[in-house]
Amino acid sequence: MKRLTLLLLAVLLLLIAAVPSSARPAAGKDTVRLKVFVHYPRFGKPPQPPKGPKPPTPGTCDPTSEDSIDHYGLGGWRLSGLVEYQVNEGTIPASVQDPLDAIANSFQVWEAQAQGEVGFAYGGSTRVKVARNDGLHIVAWGNVSLRDAIAVTYIWYYPSTGDVVDVDTIMNVRLPWSYTRVTDPDQADQVCGDLYSYEAQNILTHELGHWMGLDDLYDSMDKDLTMYGYGDKGELKKETLGLGDMLGIGELY
Repeated sequence: MKRLTLLLLAVLLLLIAAVPSSARPAAGKDTVRLKVFVHYPRFGKPPQPPKGPKPPTPGTCDPTSEDSIDHYGLGGWRLSGLVEYQVNEGTIPASVQDPLDAIANSFQVWEAQAQGEVGFAYGGSTRVKVARNDGLHIVAWGNVSLRDAIAVTYIWYYPSTGDVVDVDTIMNVRLPWSYTRVTDPDQADQVCGDLYSYEAQNILTHELGHWMGLDDLYDSMDKDLTMYGYGDKGELKKETLGLGDMLGIGELY
């Protein structure tokens, strides 16, 4: 009987060893989940445009009037430590002057609120221009599946721990883009940029809020917060955080 038990145990051990390691879940880790954020124009998803050419439509200059709203939403993940990001410099529209400054400024807005728990470092240019779970955290301009979207951010993370695996942001290359350098960054929410284009730093600052772990807000009273889910041409006010944005980051970091 003892010999039979030992024989069965040996067979069981052989069967376990035969299972490929890739088929066995890593200890303490669950399945990676993907969350996608779509940033639409200010008035939501617009109707399909009529056929034929049409003149460009300007945005509306709407400076901040009330950013002391304390609303925020959490996505279920957070970054930690030094995060290296890469930019596909070859995809940046020529209309965006000093694009790396605009991008670096966007990261700095959030790093300044992270209490030293998160830092960002530019890892150089990349040729990657599509979102994929490859361990590279990229910012690129490219075609997005939803033609009217301003930008799309993809977050891969473990739901049980909130650990981020990968994150990418793709800005819609079909849309007009610009960069407005504001002399006093603290006044960015009181001025507007080119009303015929989306301002790169403004839009990316919103997208990076998702990287940090914040969700979109869609109530009209939240329109002056960085994490308000709609954007507009000429808008700069997302470059400065409102109360709700800072409270959300304060809960995460």
